[in-house]
Amino acid sequence: MKFLRNGLYLIILSIAAGGCHSTEKENLPSVFDVTVAQGPYTAATQEIGCVVECDMDWTAKMQKGSWVKVAPAKDNALTLSISFNNSEEVRKDTLLLRAGDATKKIGIAQEGLSSLISPREIVLNGTDPQTIRINAPGVWRLRLPGGVDWIVLSEKDGNAGPVEVSVSASEPFIGIDSRSAEVYFTSTIDQIQLSVKQLQTDAIEVPEDTFAFDFKGGSFEIETLYNVDFEMIVPEESSSWLRPSGGATKSLKSDKAAFTVAPNYSTEAHSAEILIKGAGIERVVTVTQSAADAVLDEELPGFYHIGGDWIFDRRKDQISRIYTGKEVVFGLYTPSGKHAAHLSGIPASGLAPGAEFPVTLVQNRDVSLPARQNLSAFVLKVSDGKVWLSTAEGPAFIVKL
Repeated sequence: MKFLRNGLYLIILSIAAGGCHSTEKENLPSVFDVTVAQGPYTAATQEIGCVVECDMDWTAKMQKGSWVKVAPAKDNALTLSISFNNSEEVRKDTLLLRAGDATKKIGIAQEGLSSLISPREIVLNGTDPQTIRINAPGVWRLRLPGGVDWIVLSEKDGNAGPVEVSVSASEPFIGIDSRSAEVYFTSTIDQIQLSVKQLQTDAIEVPEDTFAFDFKGGSFEIETLYNVDFEMIVPEESSSWLRPSGGATKSLKSDKAAFTVAPNYSTEAHSAEILIKGAGIERVVTVTQSAADAVLDEELPGFYHIGGDWIFDRRKDQISRIYTGKEVVFGLYTPSGKHAAHLSGIPASGLAPGAEFPVTLVQNRDVSLPARQNLSAFVLKVSDGKVWLSTAEGPAFIVKL
Protein backbone atom coordinates (compact mmCIF):
# COMPACT_ATOMS: atom_id res chain seq x y z
CA MET A 1 0.00 0.00 0.00
CA LYS A 2 2.87 2.36 0.79
CA PHE A 3 4.38 1.66 -2.64
CA LEU A 4 1.11 2.51 -4.40
CA ARG A 5 0.73 5.81 -2.51
CA ASN A 6 4.26 6.96 -3.44
CA GLY A 7 3.77 5.93 -7.06
CA LEU A 8 0.54 7.89 -7.32
CA TYR A 9 2.31 10.94 -5.83
CA LEU A 10 5.06 10.74 -8.48
CA ILE A 11 2.48 10.59 -11.27
CA ILE A 12 0.68 13.72 -10.00
CA LEU A 13 3.95 15.60 -9.50
CA SER A 14 5.12 14.89 -13.04
CA ILE A 15 1.90 16.34 -14.44
CA ALA A 16 2.03 19.53 -12.33
CA ALA A 17 5.70 20.39 -12.75
CA GLY A 18 6.00 20.43 -16.53
CA GLY A 19 2.96 22.34 -17.73
CA CYS A 20 0.98 20.37 -20.31
CA HIS A 21 2.38 17.13 -21.66
CA SER A 22 1.94 16.66 -25.39
CA THR A 23 0.55 13.34 -26.49
CA GLU A 24 1.66 14.06 -30.03
CA LYS A 25 5.18 14.27 -31.39
CA GLU A 26 4.81 17.52 -33.30
CA ASN A 27 7.02 20.62 -32.88
CA LEU A 28 4.08 23.05 -32.83
CA PRO A 29 1.31 22.88 -30.23
CA SER A 30 -2.26 22.95 -31.46
CA VAL A 31 -3.28 24.92 -28.35
CA PHE A 32 -1.00 27.64 -26.95
CA ASP A 33 -2.77 30.55 -25.22
CA VAL A 34 -1.59 32.83 -22.42
CA THR A 35 -3.80 34.94 -20.15
CA VAL A 36 -2.11 37.74 -18.17
CA ALA A 37 -3.65 40.46 -16.01
CA GLN A 38 -3.81 43.66 -18.03
CA GLY A 39 -0.97 46.16 -17.47
CA PRO A 40 0.89 48.41 -17.21
CA TYR A 41 1.33 47.81 -13.51
CA THR A 42 1.94 50.35 -10.76
CA ALA A 43 5.35 50.88 -9.14
CA ALA A 44 4.51 48.64 -6.16
CA THR A 45 6.01 45.23 -5.37
CA GLN A 46 3.40 42.74 -6.56
CA GLU A 47 2.72 39.34 -8.04
CA ILE A 48 0.97 38.89 -11.38
CA GLY A 49 -0.66 35.57 -12.21
CA CYS A 50 -0.52 34.03 -15.70
CA VAL A 51 -2.56 31.09 -17.04
CA VAL A 52 -1.07 29.04 -19.87
CA GLU A 53 -3.14 26.69 -22.02
CA CYS A 54 -0.91 24.34 -23.99
CA ASP A 55 -1.02 20.74 -25.18
CA MET A 56 2.77 20.42 -25.12
CA ASP A 57 5.52 20.91 -22.55
CA TRP A 58 6.36 24.63 -22.23
CA THR A 59 8.89 26.89 -20.52
CA ALA A 60 8.79 30.52 -19.41
CA LYS A 61 11.43 33.16 -18.67
CA MET A 62 11.93 36.93 -18.79
CA GLN A 63 14.04 38.38 -21.57
CA LYS A 64 15.98 40.63 -19.15
CA GLY A 65 14.95 39.28 -15.77
CA SER A 66 16.39 42.15 -13.71
CA TRP A 67 13.19 43.38 -12.05
CA VAL A 68 10.68 40.66 -12.93
CA LYS A 69 11.16 37.09 -11.69
CA VAL A 70 9.26 34.05 -12.95
CA ALA A 71 8.18 31.55 -10.30
CA PRO A 72 8.24 27.81 -11.24
CA ALA A 73 5.21 26.76 -13.27
CA LYS A 74 2.47 24.87 -11.48
CA ASP A 75 -0.71 23.39 -12.96
CA ASN A 76 -0.55 25.41 -16.17
CA ALA A 77 0.00 28.63 -14.22
CA LEU A 78 2.97 30.77 -13.35
CA THR A 79 3.54 33.88 -11.23
CA LEU A 80 5.49 37.01 -12.15
CA SER A 81 7.09 38.69 -9.13
CA ILE A 82 7.55 42.41 -9.87
CA SER A 83 9.92 44.41 -7.66
CA PHE A 84 9.41 47.97 -6.43
CA ASN A 85 10.13 50.69 -9.02
CA ASN A 86 11.72 53.46 -6.95
CA SER A 87 11.88 55.95 -9.84
CA GLU A 88 9.59 57.90 -12.15
CA GLU A 89 10.80 56.04 -15.25
CA VAL A 90 8.60 53.44 -16.93
CA ARG A 91 10.48 50.16 -17.30
CA LYS A 92 9.73 47.29 -19.68
CA ASP A 93 10.59 43.63 -20.11
CA THR A 94 9.30 40.72 -22.19
CA LEU A 95 7.92 37.37 -20.98
CA LEU A 96 9.07 34.57 -23.33
CA LEU A 97 7.08 31.30 -23.44
CA ARG A 98 8.24 28.43 -25.60
CA ALA A 99 6.49 25.19 -26.53
CA GLY A 100 8.25 23.10 -29.18
CA ASP A 101 9.12 25.47 -32.00
CA ALA A 102 6.46 28.01 -30.96
CA THR A 103 7.28 31.18 -29.02
CA LYS A 104 4.97 33.71 -27.43
CA LYS A 105 6.14 37.16 -26.31
CA ILE A 106 4.19 39.10 -23.70
CA GLY A 107 5.19 42.71 -22.98
CA ILE A 108 5.44 43.62 -19.30
CA ALA A 109 5.52 47.32 -18.33
CA GLN A 110 5.72 48.93 -14.90
CA GLU A 111 5.03 52.61 -14.38
CA GLY A 112 6.94 55.01 -12.14
CA LEU A 113 6.25 56.08 -8.57
CA SER A 114 3.53 58.57 -9.54
CA SER A 115 1.36 55.65 -10.68
CA LEU A 116 1.29 54.39 -7.08
CA ILE A 117 0.85 57.70 -5.25
CA SER A 118 0.92 61.31 -6.46
CA PRO A 119 1.87 63.97 -5.60
CA ARG A 120 4.54 63.26 -3.00
CA GLU A 121 5.10 66.91 -2.06
CA ILE A 122 2.05 68.79 -0.75
CA VAL A 123 1.91 72.51 0.11
CA LEU A 124 -1.08 73.57 2.19
CA ASN A 125 -2.34 77.14 2.12
CA GLY A 126 -4.19 77.73 5.36
CA THR A 127 -6.72 74.93 5.90
CA ASP A 128 -7.58 74.40 2.23
CA PRO A 129 -7.35 70.66 1.40
CA GLN A 130 -5.13 69.04 -1.22
CA THR A 131 -5.74 65.67 -2.88
CA ILE A 132 -3.36 62.76 -3.29
CA ARG A 133 -4.19 59.89 -5.66
CA ILE A 134 -3.40 56.31 -4.61
CA ASN A 135 -3.56 53.26 -6.89
CA ALA A 136 -2.11 50.36 -4.90
CA PRO A 137 -2.35 46.70 -6.00
CA GLY A 138 -3.39 45.64 -2.50
CA VAL A 139 -3.76 46.87 1.05
CA TRP A 140 -2.18 50.26 1.78
CA ARG A 141 -1.74 52.53 4.80
CA LEU A 142 -0.88 56.17 5.58
CA ARG A 143 0.95 56.79 8.86
CA LEU A 144 1.71 60.09 10.63
CA PRO A 145 4.77 60.42 12.88
CA GLY A 146 4.18 60.71 16.59
CA GLY A 147 3.49 64.24 17.77
CA VAL A 148 2.11 65.46 14.44
CA ASP A 149 -1.49 66.37 15.16
CA TRP A 150 -2.14 69.18 12.66
CA ILE A 151 -2.39 67.03 9.51
CA VAL A 152 -5.86 65.66 8.74
CA LEU A 153 -6.28 62.66 6.38
CA SER A 154 -9.69 61.71 5.03
CA GLU A 155 -8.55 58.06 4.92
CA LYS A 156 -5.58 56.33 6.54
CA ASP A 157 -5.86 52.86 4.96
CA GLY A 158 -7.54 51.09 2.07
CA ASN A 159 -7.49 48.25 -0.42
CA ALA A 160 -6.58 47.75 -4.08
CA GLY A 161 -7.76 50.18 -6.69
CA PRO A 162 -7.63 53.92 -7.30
CA VAL A 163 -8.72 56.21 -4.47
CA GLU A 164 -8.37 59.91 -3.63
CA VAL A 165 -7.34 60.99 -0.14
CA SER A 166 -7.84 64.54 1.12
CA VAL A 167 -4.95 66.11 3.04
CA SER A 168 -5.58 69.28 5.04
CA ALA A 169 -4.49 71.15 8.17
CA SER A 170 -6.65 71.30 11.27
CA GLU A 171 -5.98 75.03 11.72
CA PRO A 172 -4.08 77.90 10.11
CA PHE A 173 -0.40 78.15 11.01
CA ILE A 174 0.54 81.37 12.76
CA GLY A 175 4.29 81.36 13.11
CA ILE A 176 7.63 81.91 11.40
CA ASP A 177 8.07 80.70 7.81
CA SER A 178 6.18 77.38 7.68
CA ARG A 179 5.87 73.96 9.28
CA SER A 180 6.28 70.56 7.70
CA ALA A 181 6.05 66.86 8.47
CA GLU A 182 6.57 63.54 6.71
CA VAL A 183 3.72 61.12 6.03
CA TYR A 184 4.64 57.50 5.38
CA PHE A 185 2.74 55.54 2.73
CA THR A 186 3.04 51.75 2.87
CA SER A 187 1.82 49.39 0.15
CA THR A 188 2.52 45.67 0.77
CA ILE A 189 6.24 45.81 1.66
CA ASP A 190 7.04 49.14 -0.02
CA GLN A 191 7.28 52.44 1.83
CA ILE A 192 7.25 55.94 0.31
CA GLN A 193 7.83 59.18 2.19
CA LEU A 194 5.49 62.11 1.50
CA SER A 195 6.29 65.70 2.41
CA VAL A 196 3.49 67.93 3.76
CA LYS A 197 4.20 71.63 4.24
CA GLN A 198 1.85 74.30 5.56
CA LEU A 199 2.57 77.95 4.85
CA GLN A 200 2.20 80.54 7.55
CA THR A 201 -0.96 82.59 7.56
CA ASP A 202 0.79 85.52 5.84
CA ALA A 203 3.59 84.10 3.74
CA ILE A 204 5.93 85.15 0.95
CA GLU A 205 8.59 82.56 0.18
CA VAL A 206 11.29 82.71 -2.49
CA PRO A 207 12.94 79.27 -2.93
CA GLU A 208 15.88 80.74 -4.89
CA ASP A 209 17.00 84.22 -3.93
CA THR A 210 20.50 84.53 -5.44
CA PHE A 211 21.37 84.64 -9.13
CA ALA A 212 24.86 85.18 -10.58
CA PHE A 213 25.87 85.72 -14.22
CA ASP A 214 29.06 86.27 -16.15
CA PHE A 215 29.52 89.24 -18.48
CA LYS A 216 27.53 87.55 -21.26
CA GLY A 217 24.29 87.91 -19.29
CA GLY A 218 21.32 85.54 -19.60
CA SER A 219 17.86 85.05 -18.14
CA PHE A 220 16.32 83.84 -14.90
CA GLU A 221 12.96 83.46 -13.21
CA ILE A 222 11.98 84.38 -9.66
CA GLU A 223 9.46 81.94 -8.21
CA THR A 224 7.40 83.32 -5.34
CA LEU A 225 5.26 81.16 -3.06
CA TYR A 226 2.77 83.41 -1.33
CA ASN A 227 -0.69 83.76 0.14
CA VAL A 228 -0.86 87.54 0.37
CA ASP A 229 -0.74 90.32 -2.19
CA PHE A 230 2.77 91.54 -2.85
CA GLU A 231 4.76 93.76 -5.15
CA MET A 232 8.15 93.21 -6.72
CA ILE A 233 10.33 96.29 -7.12
CA VAL A 234 13.39 96.42 -9.38
CA PRO A 235 15.91 99.17 -8.54
CA GLU A 236 15.59 102.03 -11.03
CA GLU A 237 19.39 102.38 -11.28
CA SER A 238 19.64 98.77 -12.52
CA SER A 239 17.10 99.13 -15.34
CA SER A 240 19.81 99.46 -18.00
CA TRP A 241 21.00 95.87 -17.53
CA LEU A 242 18.32 94.09 -15.43
CA ARG A 243 15.04 93.99 -17.30
CA PRO A 244 11.70 92.24 -16.69
CA SER A 245 10.77 90.06 -19.68
CA GLY A 246 7.52 90.11 -21.61
CA GLY A 247 6.85 93.81 -21.22
CA ALA A 248 6.54 93.70 -17.43
CA THR A 249 6.89 96.94 -15.49
CA LYS A 250 9.06 97.91 -12.53
CA SER A 251 6.37 96.77 -10.09
CA LEU A 252 5.22 93.22 -10.62
CA LYS A 253 2.59 91.05 -8.99
CA SER A 254 3.00 87.45 -10.07
CA ASP A 255 3.90 83.99 -8.83
CA LYS A 256 6.69 83.79 -11.41
CA ALA A 257 8.59 86.76 -12.78
CA ALA A 258 11.01 86.42 -15.70
CA PHE A 259 14.05 88.66 -16.16
CA THR A 260 16.87 89.06 -18.64
CA VAL A 261 20.39 90.22 -17.83
CA ALA A 262 21.98 92.18 -20.66
CA PRO A 263 25.63 91.54 -21.60
CA ASN A 264 28.05 93.60 -19.55
CA TYR A 265 30.60 95.08 -21.94
CA SER A 266 32.24 97.15 -19.23
CA THR A 267 34.98 96.37 -16.74
CA GLU A 268 32.68 97.15 -13.78
CA ALA A 269 30.61 94.40 -12.13
CA HIS A 270 26.85 94.73 -11.66
CA SER A 271 24.78 94.07 -8.54
CA ALA A 272 21.10 94.61 -7.71
CA GLU A 273 18.63 93.71 -4.97
CA ILE A 274 15.02 93.05 -6.00
CA LEU A 275 12.58 93.72 -3.17
CA ILE A 276 9.46 91.58 -2.70
CA LYS A 277 7.12 92.85 -0.02
CA GLY A 278 3.55 92.53 1.18
CA ALA A 279 1.54 92.22 4.42
CA GLY A 280 4.52 93.41 6.40
CA ILE A 281 6.80 90.71 4.93
CA GLU A 282 9.89 91.49 2.87
CA ARG A 283 12.12 89.23 0.81
CA VAL A 284 15.25 90.25 -1.11
CA VAL A 285 16.54 88.59 -4.29
CA THR A 286 20.17 89.37 -5.15
CA VAL A 287 21.38 89.46 -8.77
CA THR A 288 25.06 89.88 -9.64
CA GLN A 289 26.96 89.99 -12.91
CA SER A 290 30.71 89.94 -13.38
CA ALA A 291 32.53 92.47 -15.52
CA ALA A 292 33.82 91.85 -19.02
CA ASP A 293 37.47 91.08 -19.70
CA ALA A 294 39.89 93.83 -18.73
CA VAL A 295 41.13 93.83 -22.34
CA LEU A 296 38.39 96.43 -22.96
CA ASP A 297 40.61 98.96 -21.21
CA GLU A 298 43.39 98.37 -23.74
CA GLU A 299 43.72 99.97 -27.16
CA LEU A 300 46.73 98.42 -28.90
CA PRO A 301 46.31 95.29 -31.07
CA GLY A 302 47.80 92.16 -29.61
CA PHE A 303 47.40 89.00 -27.58
CA TYR A 304 46.57 89.38 -23.86
CA HIS A 305 46.80 86.96 -20.91
CA ILE A 306 48.78 84.33 -22.82
CA GLY A 307 52.19 83.68 -21.35
CA GLY A 308 52.41 87.39 -20.61
CA ASP A 309 50.71 89.97 -22.82
CA TRP A 310 52.18 90.36 -26.33
CA ILE A 311 51.10 93.82 -27.44
CA PHE A 312 51.98 95.33 -30.79
CA ASP A 313 55.17 97.39 -30.61
CA ARG A 314 56.00 99.31 -33.80
CA ARG A 315 59.72 99.14 -32.99
CA LYS A 316 59.90 95.36 -32.55
CA ASP A 317 56.82 93.68 -34.03
CA GLN A 318 54.91 93.51 -37.26
CA ILE A 319 51.19 92.94 -37.83
CA SER A 320 50.10 90.22 -40.23
CA ARG A 321 46.61 90.12 -41.78
CA ILE A 322 45.66 87.43 -44.24
CA TYR A 323 42.19 87.34 -45.82
CA THR A 324 41.06 83.83 -46.74
CA GLY A 325 37.64 84.12 -48.30
CA LYS A 326 35.22 85.13 -45.53
CA GLU A 327 37.75 84.89 -42.72
CA VAL A 328 40.75 86.80 -41.43
CA VAL A 329 43.99 85.45 -39.97
CA PHE A 330 45.51 88.02 -37.61
CA GLY A 331 49.10 87.70 -36.39
CA LEU A 332 52.01 89.35 -34.67
CA TYR A 333 55.63 88.39 -35.30
CA THR A 334 59.13 89.72 -34.98
CA PRO A 335 61.22 90.48 -38.08
CA SER A 336 63.43 87.51 -37.27
CA GLY A 337 60.41 85.24 -37.59
CA LYS A 338 61.43 83.30 -34.49
CA HIS A 339 58.53 84.52 -32.41
CA ALA A 340 55.07 84.56 -33.99
CA ALA A 341 51.43 83.97 -33.17
CA HIS A 342 48.40 83.76 -35.46
CA LEU A 343 44.67 83.79 -34.70
CA SER A 344 42.49 82.31 -37.46
CA GLY A 345 38.75 81.89 -37.97
CA ILE A 346 37.76 85.55 -37.47
CA PRO A 347 34.82 86.53 -39.73
CA ALA A 348 35.78 89.26 -42.20
CA SER A 349 32.35 90.92 -41.82
CA GLY A 350 29.26 90.95 -39.62
CA LEU A 351 31.17 91.39 -36.37
CA ALA A 352 29.10 92.91 -33.55
CA PRO A 353 29.11 92.75 -29.74
CA GLY A 354 27.66 89.42 -28.61
CA ALA A 355 28.78 87.41 -31.64
CA GLU A 356 30.50 84.13 -30.78
CA PHE A 357 32.54 81.85 -33.03
CA PRO A 358 35.39 79.31 -32.88
CA VAL A 359 38.98 80.43 -33.49
CA THR A 360 42.34 78.70 -33.61
CA LEU A 361 45.47 80.13 -32.02
CA VAL A 362 48.84 78.94 -33.32
CA GLN A 363 51.99 80.29 -31.65
CA ASN A 364 55.64 79.44 -31.04
CA ARG A 365 56.65 82.36 -28.85
CA ASP A 366 56.08 80.59 -25.50
CA VAL A 367 57.07 76.94 -25.22
CA SER A 368 55.19 76.62 -21.91
CA LEU A 369 51.87 76.92 -23.79
CA PRO A 370 50.37 74.56 -26.38
CA ALA A 371 51.49 75.37 -29.89
CA ARG A 372 47.87 75.12 -31.09
CA GLN A 373 44.69 75.94 -29.18
CA ASN A 374 41.04 75.79 -30.29
CA LEU A 375 39.08 78.52 -28.51
CA SER A 376 35.59 80.03 -28.51
CA ALA A 377 35.79 83.79 -29.04
CA PHE A 378 33.16 86.29 -27.88
CA VAL A 379 33.02 89.80 -29.38
CA LEU A 380 33.14 92.53 -26.73
CA LYS A 381 33.51 95.64 -28.88
CA VAL A 382 34.11 96.74 -32.49
CA SER A 383 35.64 100.20 -33.05
CA ASP A 384 38.09 102.00 -35.38
CA GLY A 385 38.81 98.92 -37.50
CA LYS A 386 39.54 96.77 -34.44
CA VAL A 387 37.62 94.04 -32.66
CA TRP A 388 37.98 93.11 -28.96
CA LEU A 389 37.65 89.35 -28.32
CA SER A 390 37.41 87.42 -25.07
CA THR A 391 37.51 83.65 -24.48
CA ALA A 392 36.33 81.50 -21.60
CA GLU A 393 39.67 79.71 -21.69
CA GLY A 394 41.57 82.84 -20.70
CA PRO A 395 43.28 84.49 -23.69
CA ALA A 396 41.87 87.78 -24.96
CA PHE A 397 42.70 89.59 -28.20
CA ILE A 398 42.52 92.98 -29.86
CA VAL A 399 42.51 92.26 -33.56
CA LYS A 400 43.19 94.87 -36.22
CA LEU A 401 41.03 93.99 -39.22
